[in-house]
Amino acid sequence: MKHILVALCLAVFAPIGLHAQNWPEPTDNFVNDFADVIDADTESDLRTKLEGLREDTGIEAVVVTLPSRAPFQPDGGTLEEFGIGLLNAWKVGDAEKNNGIVLLVLLEDREATIELGAGYKASDSARARTILDTIVLPAFKAGEYQRGIVEGTNAILSRIAGYQIDAAKADLPASNSTAGAPQPQSAGSGKKFLWIFGGLFAALIGWGIFGRRVRDRLTPCPECGEKGLHSERRILEPATETTEGHGEEVVTCQKCGYEKREPFKIAKLQAKSRTEPKEFGGGKSDGGGASGKW
Repeated sequence: MKHILVALCLAVFAPIGLHAQNWPEPTDNFVNDFADVIDADTESDLRTKLEGLREDTGIEAVVVTLPSRAPFQPDGGTLEEFGIGLLNAWKVGDAEKNNGIVLLVLLEDREATIELGAGYKASDSARARTILDTIVLPAFKAGEYQRGIVEGTNAILSRIAGYQIDAAKADLPASNSTAGAPQPQSAGSGKKFLWIFGGLFAALIGWGIFGRRVRDRLTPCPECGEKGLHSERRILEPATETTEGHGEEVVTCQKCGYEKREPFKIAKLQAKSRTEPKEFGGGKSDGGGASGKW
């Protein structure tokens, strides 16, 4: 039921808008990182997940990043109009099921939207709202755009598309030995090793995500000596394949007003291999999904 007025306006003025509206051309059926905020390895992983989604379920989902929507809306307009129009212009999703999904991120505008095809229900729009508010936007506010995109995409696949990323991993046989052959006595210790290794790996991932928050809580302020600093990494200029990016880490103390800014550089992006995009399935949207700012 999101954006009902927007959908009605699009329906009424669509014939006029189609002549004036300019849309970015897709370069890929799964990831279109025009803002260059996703590194090559992460983009490859995202593409693999989204390609698996389409092959296994027929659902087309696309991640799109742009610096701004202003060049494509010279006469003005809303984020909702742009998101709906982009999905309809690219025709993401099956023409009959209208099951397309677009995760759109606008870096300079500090806006993001999850647009859903017309085949989704109001409950799916509510799930999109939750994903934005609890996963995507908090990561973006912390300057962690890539993490927000990856975790947001994972949540979209599982909570809206109903696609479990690990579901395709079949249980592997314990061994290639013939039937009736005795199992090695070290099988139990091997499983224990896998559990221990998995636990350590999960701990490292958790520290990478939450370690800075723990460090902030335990680090005393150099001015007042109270613990509970807040640090935030902000990307001021994203890196590209030809130029380095730069940002700053801002450390503040809410108790005494202390503030420190440290600049940092962002390495050039690796060259991304792209395949010639195929036509999407012909889907359309009538305004389902959710939008927000950070």
